[in-house]
Amino acid sequence: MEALVEAIELVLTFLDKTGAPPAYHRLDSCSLEPILHGQTPYDWRAAVFSEVDYAFFAARKTLGTDPSRFCVNMIRKS
Repeated sequence: MEALVEAIELVLTFLDKTGAPPAYHRLDSCSLEPILHGQTPYDWRAAVFSEVDYAFFAARKTLGTDPSRFCVNMIRKS
């Protein structure tokens, strides 16, 4: 089975496993519980997104580049 997942799903998966309230109003994700049992929900995501902001790392300062140019956005679609 293949499913696109993001690291944020780990939070809701851990909450799900412990029986804690899911806090959907604060986390834009889903529990991985169904996927761990071989089931992909019909409405599972078709894309994943990632963002890295490295504006204040030493490399940016060494290059002398404006901080606004050091954000990387990525997308992966199924």
